[in-house]
Amino acid sequence: MKKAKDRFWKTVAVLVFTWIFSFLLITVVVSSRNRGSGRCVNVIGPSGGRIYSLLAGGNSPVQPVGIGFIPPRQKGSSNKGSGSEKIRGLSSIRQSGFLRPYSVYPGCVSFTGEGEPFFIPHPPKPGPPIQPTVIRRVEQAGNRIALTFDTGTMKEPRTRLLIDKLTELKIPATFFVCGAWCPNNKELLKLMARRNFEIASHSLTHAWFTRISDAEIENELRQTEALVRDTCGRELAAYFRPPFGAMDERVRQVVARCGYLIVMWSKDARDWEINVSSSQIISNVISGLHHGDIILMHTMGDKTVSVLPQLVNEIRSRGLELTTVSGLLFPE
Repeated sequence: MKKAKDRFWKTVAVLVFTWIFSFLLITVVVSSRNRGSGRCVNVIGPSGGRIYSLLAGGNSPVQPVGIGFIPPRQKGSSNKGSGSEKIRGLSSIRQSGFLRPYSVYPGCVSFTGEGEPFFIPHPPKPGPPIQPTVIRRVEQAGNRIALTFDTGTMKEPRTRLLIDKLTELKIPATFFVCGAWCPNNKELLKLMARRNFEIASHSLTHAWFTRISDAEIENELRQTEALVRDTCGRELAAYFRPPFGAMDERVRQVVARCGYLIVMWSKDARDWEINVSSSQIISNVISGLHHGDIILMHTMGDKTVSVLPQLVNEIRSRGLELTTVSGLLFPE
């Protein structure tokens, strides 16, 4: 009789445990779906503000998904200690009015240095053949310029510092990535996509395009598209920057058949040079800087990250604002 009772209570205990576990599992799954994307804190700014990445899938119509910034509480504010700054969830953050998108997200807006918003459009995606086009600067861009960064093909851990610094300074930018760079830097590419920087093509292997065949050019472009898509789920913008700037009429024709605009540059920071000084990098960019300029920089430059704050201040002090390549090509 005692053994029968023991078996009965063990069975009850197992059933209760199973029911509780199933309930918790269902709750987590449903909650996850209801949240859509959730939120993740990217950076706590120098002033104490929190920078968030809001991923696709959110259900709130109040605020488009993108990257946002919650400013710090003002000193001496009457709500000190009230707990009003406590994060209660994505919906309440969006509805609070404190959330402001500031960086690159197609169809979203960016902040100028003075806090005024402006629109950043959707980048085109590679598609049918187009007319051969080479862009070095964009006259119709108003008072904006584009900051662009080329990757190499090897592992580049310092790119994390660059992404974080751009995020901290609220700088939109376009990254031209090599396909071979992607498997060597998977988490960095995912971070670029998560923080919604514009991602374009810099070839597969960083080859001299004037020295390879038409079929090899097309393979370089298509393989890069696939590697970016498979790694971070993002479609490349239809912009291509030839390694070493090497192109001729044949290269322009083949690239256009693959649906890409060729995006060169009008200002070269030369931050990749081993002996270049910070002041020289700034001078290379600032000297003769003009609206619509496209600035070339690199993810592997020794001084690229450290020079960014001063460089950005210099740019903005001249009444110029930073945007993406799409922001230059398709101003509102």
